[in-house]
Amino acid sequence: MPNLNLEDHDFTKEKIIRRIAVPILVIIVIIIIGTSWYSIIEGWSVLDAMYMTVITVTTIGFREVHQLDDSGKAFTIFLAIAGVGAAMYALSAFISIGVGGHLIRTFKGKQMINELKKYKNHVILCGCGQMGECALKELLIRGTQVVVIDNNPETLERLAHYKIPIIQNDATLENVLENAGIKSAYGLIASLPDDADNLFLTLTAREMVHELFIIARASSKKIGKKLKRAGANKIILANEVSGRHMANIILSPEAMNFVDKITGLRNRQFGLREIILTNECEWAGKSIAEANLRANTGLNILAVRQGNEELLINPNPNTQLNEGDLLIVFGPIDAAEKLNVKFKKQV
Repeated sequence: MPNLNLEDHDFTKEKIIRRIAVPILVIIVIIIIGTSWYSIIEGWSVLDAMYMTVITVTTIGFREVHQLDDSGKAFTIFLAIAGVGAAMYALSAFISIGVGGHLIRTFKGKQMINELKKYKNHVILCGCGQMGECALKELLIRGTQVVVIDNNPETLERLAHYKIPIIQNDATLENVLENAGIKSAYGLIASLPDDADNLFLTLTAREMVHELFIIARASSKKIGKKLKRAGANKIILANEVSGRHMANIILSPEAMNFVDKITGLRNRQFGLREIILTNECEWAGKSIAEANLRANTGLNILAVRQGNEELLINPNPNTQLNEGDLLIVFGPIDAAEKLNVKFKKQV
């Protein structure tokens, strides 16, 4: 899909109508004034008065309908100048619309919105600064459909080479989120630079779609708590995550090197994945040892979440697997993705 920087098409449509309507209204007012003058002051018929006004405003010329006195000639000069000015104003408005690309953007915007209606289980990325772009790269490498919403023209120019749908507008607006297909999206990342905007975005998105998975960026734990109350499923404290990562690297460099390799963008052969067991899974009702995932698929079970319980890390081989359990596995990515397709769940 082509990369399109889209201003909200409804707003652009209103803007175009307003730009066209104003000069047209000015011309109509000038014609009314001219017709009224010739009809009332000069005593002409309405038809003669309007005819004289139109040929004067449009500079067609011809000749005077009736003889004019000095005041009438002075008014006609004024009317001709006003008509030329109004025509130039109208012409500049039409040129600005064409050169500015408003009509083209409106057309392309409608095309893109119609295309986005086909998106299912995609991720909406709101705010694509340095952190947002890192998330974007990973999502695209994983084959996830992404829609970006960002209001910064420089950011959008930087993202042009990704060839993804980009909406240039305020991500906190409901109609913008609707255009991004929030009703059919799997998740939303609130990565705007301002905490207040992320808070309002989270609240708006949660009210629009109750089951949407929302990740929100926060500058502090205090803001993180507010985002949680607003409806965010997960909170990312950028400074805390970065600080913890640096500390782990200096204390356990090889261990963190391993973690970076299995989770990094360049490693596409092995990785961590989630698998949800459904009724199509032959392992439901069996123990981890009986399922023997490693022998059957090459995947190692690192953790299990059963229902709403805490994540069970390094589970006992005798742990029974049940329908609805979430497994965190490490191993060949292809194997994990095939299982998720088989079990009809998103990776």
